[in-house]
Amino acid sequence: MHEKLELTELTAISPLDGRYRERTVELAPHVSEYALIKTRFEIEAKYLVALSDIGVVRKLTKRERANLNSFGQNISLTEAVKVKKIEAETRHDVKAMERVFRDLVGGTSLEDLTETIHLGLTSEDVNNLAYRLMLKRATAEVILPTISGLVEEITDRADSYKAIPMLGRTHGQPAIPTTLGKEIVIFASRLNKQLEKLKEHKLTGKLNGAIGNYNALNLAYPKIDWIDFSTKFIKSLDLEPNLITNQINPYDDIAEYFHNFQRINGIIIDMDQDFWRYISDNWFHQEVKKGEVGSSTMPQKVNPIDFENSEGNLTIANG
Repeated sequence: MHEKLELTELTAISPLDGRYRERTVELAPHVSEYALIKTRFEIEAKYLVALSDIGVVRKLTKRERANLNSFGQNISLTEAVKVKKIEAETRHDVKAMERVFRDLVGGTSLEDLTETIHLGLTSEDVNNLAYRLMLKRATAEVILPTISGLVEEITDRADSYKAIPMLGRTHGQPAIPTTLGKEIVIFASRLNKQLEKLKEHKLTGKLNGAIGNYNALNLAYPKIDWIDFSTKFIKSLDLEPNLITNQINPYDDIAEYFHNFQRINGIIIDMDQDFWRYISDNWFHQEVKKGEVGSSTMPQKVNPIDFENSEGNLTIANG
């Protein structure tokens, strides 16, 4: 029997949560399983508020509405652990979350709403919205500021180096003159175009039941326009309603979203490779930090490890 190792940077299976944890830790609040559980709670709670607005659920007090609208963000790690423990029994992640939700409203003024939690929904109604909200938030709060900062840094460097002449290359061979600043600013221009496309991209959402036909909802409440309800609820999450689906909201929009990321990654990989060459050609000099070892056997050189790590990790990310 193998030793059960505590999860640390050294025992993690993926370099993302291991060697490079400190570089990716900002994403944890947005894309970890804990974040997924919290976002599922958020959607279920806001769904109850929306059901109240159309009269399926009793009218909520101002405090109850506020509690439900902030329910997801108030889920503690301890409560998320309870979800995982119940999941070991149910072998169903959304059902486990639903059971914990029922327990959490027990003994509160919302206890009478217990049986309307998850009313008429299928797991995908919750999951498709949760994953897209996580993506949107990780992009808005971490990725866009990071890449925007990179564009600004590149632009500043290009401005500083705009008067430095250098020999341009084509096919890797000496060609005609250019400037160092001009060659660098190309990457800022390319990245900026992709950033604008990323900001404009709309992710979709669906809320229409087990096979996309609102069957259970229509049967229980035939007088309600569930298509209109679904449209308004999804728009309230700043997602684009996808009203024509089966059980699954197709992930074409996420694939397109990730293709945008792949193009951004590709541009940075190009930059990494060019800077590798600039260092090799002595356009840039790498300063050795105190205690840093440039090579295990050749003291005269310093490996461009940050550019190489960036290239390698972005290639893995694209994969």
